[in-house]
Amino acid sequence: MPKILCVEDDPSELLLMEGIMERAGHDIVGVRNSDAGIRVLLRGGVDLVLCDMHLLGANALELVDQLRAEKIDVPVVVLSAQPSIEQAITSIKAGAIDY
Repeated sequence: MPKILCVEDDPSELLLMEGIMERAGHDIVGVRNSDAGIRVLLRGGVDLVLCDMHLLGANALELVDQLRAEKIDVPVVVLSAQPSIEQAITSIKAGAIDY
């Protein structure tokens, strides 16, 4: 069963994402900031990261940069409630696999 890390600072959105992914049969770990996400990723075993573009005090691109610095190779999908072409291009160039 794939293990997915969801990084979302809004508690209701995180709960919604966790519920959807669990019903789809995935093992989910939900965290509310990028620092907690990095701690989970350093333990290993995560197959995919779903990360909100805008987090309190950080953003998804900073998380992608941290993953590179820590040499953690896991695909990241950036999510946004206010999508834009510019953010999509920036996210992909930073190393996200999708936006």
